[in-house]
Amino acid sequence: MRGVTHILTGILAGITLYDGFLSVAITALGSLFPDIDNSGSLISSNTGIRFVSKIFAHRGFFHSLWIPIFLYILVVARPEFSIIIIPFIAGYCVHIIGDSITPKGIKLFYPLKTPRLRGSIATGSWIENIIMMILLVITIYVIARRIL
Repeated sequence: MRGVTHILTGILAGITLYDGFLSVAITALGSLFPDIDNSGSLISSNTGIRFVSKIFAHRGFFHSLWIPIFLYILVVARPEFSIIIIPFIAGYCVHIIGDSITPKGIKLFYPLKTPRLRGSIATGSWIENIIMMILLVITIYVIARRIL
């Protein structure tokens, strides 16, 4: 999936799960974060962290469940951080779900030898564009319902 689709899923997850702007923003950030391993991604190209892609393969470690699991353990140990970490985990997980429906897919427990979850929706395809437009309409609708 492209960054714009990921951020729409993150915003939609955020406004569905949370009321505050900060939580929605953190969820949106979480939805972009797994792509720090891709030098051309929305998050890498706008934050100056392209070096991460030289260390980690795209759709490897950062597209697994290890980071959400670690963050959840951190919340259990330090519940005071849950207001930041839980929305981030939500965004992170919607990113992983989004990439799991593409032909390249993801390995949930990379680097362990586990099956790759994959689908048939190619990144940048007309189907992804339709999904993105539907997400945009739903997001606008949910925001409008909250405002009105």
